[in-house]
Amino acid sequence: MSFSNIPNITPLVSVTVRQTVPLLLSSIAFEELALAYIMNAEAEKLQFTLGTLTGSQVSRFPADVSVADLINVQSSVQRTLRDVIKKEMLLDMRFENLLDHLVPLAASPAFQIFTYTGAVETTTVPSGVTTATIRAIGAAGGIGTSANGLGASIQGDFPVTPGETLSILVGQQGQTGKPSAYPDFQLGGGGGGSFVWRGTGPVTPLNLLVAAGGGGGACTVEANPGVNASITGNGTDGNPGGIGGSNGRGGGSAEFSAGGGAGILPGSLGDGGSFLGKGGQSIHDGGAGGLGYTPGSDGGFGGGGGGGFEEGGGGGGFSGGGAGGTGNSIGGGGGGGSKNNGNNQVNIAGVGAGNGQVTISYFG
Repeated sequence: MSFSNIPNITPLVSVTVRQTVPLLLSSIAFEELALAYIMNAEAEKLQFTLGTLTGSQVSRFPADVSVADLINVQSSVQRTLRDVIKKEMLLDMRFENLLDHLVPLAASPAFQIFTYTGAVETTTVPSGVTTATIRAIGAAGGIGTSANGLGASIQGDFPVTPGETLSILVGQQGQTGKPSAYPDFQLGGGGGGSFVWRGTGPVTPLNLLVAAGGGGGACTVEANPGVNASITGNGTDGNPGGIGGSNGRGGGSAEFSAGGGAGILPGSLGDGGSFLGKGGQSIHDGGAGGLGYTPGSDGGFGGGGGGGFEEGGGGGGFSGGGAGGTGNSIGGGGGGGSKNNGNNQVNIAGVGAGNGQVTISYFG
């Protein structure tokens, strides 16, 4: 005996376990619907035979239908219903088997939410997952007499591999301090950026997935608020103050300014500039917030620059925000820059009002 030769069929169809489940549920639902139509047809067969079918164009009288006719119709209906019952039993077993497979699928997370912890966290891509939608929100700058800058929201879709490791850094809101000489006024450090990258090593421009900039810190002058984080790669200038960083570099400082926000590049390239307040640390090197000149005005984790004497710190991000303040003016800190290397991008400025957040949704 020889086996039949099955020809090669293209294109090949690749379906994951998670994609199979709704397809099987749909097939069961359609078969149940078909059986319902069959049972309805058998009921109408009896009604037609007895002359009670509503809307029928044929009028039946008892004399037209013999007892033998009724017995034959009844037997036909019984045979059909027996086959329907057998089919229902098979569908029930298919549904129970499907439920058994749904239990382990439900145990794996459909999404994860990460909040500020002060450390870099890692997560592993679950089995069967091929795509992740990642949304990162940068932290706000520290509160002050002026308004503080808000963090950016950066979202994109990314191809991922089951078992792959992702690293997550969630930004901290900049702290708020009061100058000892002016206790009625407040200023804030820069907000930290939020980041997601591939692998367990330091972040680089090559392994980065998303970077959401943090907002600039507030200052003691109401008219010069901290600046919102940018949804472009460049950090914004202080208001007034140091120049915002670009291409992953830290934000600059100026004479008598606060600290600039950090970018992702290593070492001095990614560190924020310092004058009175200290610049934020490069995200590549850990992303610590800069120390504020005024006590309590430190920058947020995620590269936020420390506040000055009355000036707001720059926000951390892909590129750092410029430090607030110049030799002639007190200013709010600049917002950090953002980066999105994903598809189907949704980038929104002025969203993060507190600590940052990262959400990862998984799909087969």
